[in-house]
Amino acid sequence: TALMSQALITGLLFARFSRPTAAIRFSTSMVVAPFKGGRGLMMRMANMRDNQIIDLTARINCSWLEAGTAGIGRKFQLLGLERSDVMLFPLSWTLVHPITEESPLWGLSDQDLRKAEFEFLVLITGIDETFSQKVNARSSYKPAEIVWGARFRNIFNPPDENGRLSIDIHRIDESDPTPLPA
Repeated sequence: TALMSQALITGLLFARFSRPTAAIRFSTSMVVAPFKGGRGLMMRMANMRDNQIIDLTARINCSWLEAGTAGIGRKFQLLGLERSDVMLFPLSWTLVHPITEESPLWGLSDQDLRKAEFEFLVLITGIDETFSQKVNARSSYKPAEIVWGARFRNIFNPPDENGRLSIDIHRIDESDPTPLPA
C-alpha cells in the first residue's frame, strides 16, 4: 500500500508541475495611435521563453456599462483585429484593433471610456512547441491604462554578427507621443 501510494503521489505531482505554461509578457498599457489613415487601439506582447509557441491566436473582448430597458447592464463585444493569428511567435507581436465605424470605440474619447467603465480582456492561445500542448495567457486593460496619442517604440535590436534578431524586453512598455488624426 505504501509503495502504491508513493507512486500515485509522485505521478500526481509530476502531472501537476510538468504542465506547460505560456510565459508571455504583456505591455503595461495599450495605446491609441495613428493607423492606416485613422486610429488603432494597440497592445504589445513578447514571448519570455526560449521555446516557440505555434498557431498562436489572439482575441480582445471589450466590455462596458450601458443603460437598457432593464436598467444598467454590462455589454460585451469581440474586437476585430488587423491580424488575429500567427503561425509562429518567437519574439514579439503588436495586436491592433482598427477603430473604424464598426468598432464600439468609434467616436469615443478617454472620458467616454472611463464613464462607461470599459475593460479590454486579452486572451492568447497557442501550442507549446516543446510539449505539444495548448497554452493560454491573458491580460486586461482599463481606461486608465490606455495612452491616447502615443506610438510604441521599436524594441528590435540590430542583427548580431550571425544576422539573428533579438528584442530588448525592457522597452516593451515604452511609447512616444504622436498626434492623432482627427
